[in-house]
Amino acid sequence: MSAQPLWLPPSGEGLFQGARALSLPSLADAIRPAVRSLTPPLHSAVWGSLDQSLDAMLELRTDLQTAGKAYMARALLRAEAAARASVEDRLLKPCGLLFLFVEKPYRKCN
Repeated sequence: MSAQPLWLPPSGEGLFQGARALSLPSLADAIRPAVRSLTPPLHSAVWGSLDQSLDAMLELRTDLQTAGKAYMARALLRAEAAARASVEDRLLKPCGLLFLFVEKPYRKCN
């Protein structure tokens, strides 16, 4: 039996729904400053597209790839950081596995 991963990255569909859920200013904040000027076309395309996946849409819309990839990268990094914090929190609960392998655990065992 293979071990299940502790974290799965958002799918293309999840990224698409995430982009669609953001207002134009929020989407601009989720994209690095160098490509923020490309945010309005990406925002319009996400709302006007019948695609269900951001990466699928970007395959066809090469004009949006720079902004789309910037959004995807930030979204994945944020999701990974949140997942890592969640996993560490669960493993660091009193007497969790990580507790056994950390030199100076965050919490003491009860």
